[in-house]
Amino acid sequence: MTEVTFMDKLAFVFYLFITIVNIFIFSPMSVVDGHWRKLVDGCILYSSLASKNGTGFRLAGSNPSTCDFIIYCPVFFFLAGLFGVTVHIYRCKFVADSRRDDFEHAAKFHLYEAVMGGILTFLALVTACMVTHGYDVTCQELRLMTTESVIVKDVEDKWTSRFLTRLPCSFFYSVMDFSKHVNVAGKDVINTTDGVTIAITASWLNFFLWITVFGFHVASAKHFKAQPPWWLSPIIRAWNQRRRTGPAI
Repeated sequence: MTEVTFMDKLAFVFYLFITIVNIFIFSPMSVVDGHWRKLVDGCILYSSLASKNGTGFRLAGSNPSTCDFIIYCPVFFFLAGLFGVTVHIYRCKFVADSRRDDFEHAAKFHLYEAVMGGILTFLALVTACMVTHGYDVTCQELRLMTTESVIVKDVEDKWTSRFLTRLPCSFFYSVMDFSKHVNVAGKDVINTTDGVTIAITASWLNFFLWITVFGFHVASAKHFKAQPPWWLSPIIRAWNQRRRTGPAI
């Protein structure tokens, strides 16, 4: 196995993981967004409280483009990973055999991929931050809506209010999932917490994978750039072989 072929096989593994991971971002987020978009009139992430005819509060969704970005950006990552898998399979099978010693060509190729990897790393970071922060913002709004509904009359109600502030976000999302307006709308009850949590975990894993890919391509480009040109490699190998074996007697 040549050095170029090994690098291509390693890149193939990275892109394969990226392709798989992004399925776990856009799939659960598509289900969650499709369930809540009409019910909250927007994106469930970054939702805020709104008055409900002066009788209480309701959850108002954020701009739908927020969820659209979080869903469609991983689709782009998925396609980029699939493209990387295809390219490096092709290089392992054809290019590495036909241009075995062309380190200059390999250096340029990895440099182009490093540029693409840098851009996609930034987008992956933005996606991960948006889905994580959006989940926390909606959680705080749900917590506020729940605590505001508790009328503080005596010590017992005060302790109840303090207790609600310590509950995890999954509790408030579960309350939202099983709230009455969902059944009225004829929607099935889903587990919003699990769906968004899977997307959050996968989005951060996707970010770290893209950082790895970016660093890998930068290091590979520098490594191959430091190698001698393809036409000089046979001469250097013959010279090294001659030095190891010594002159023929």
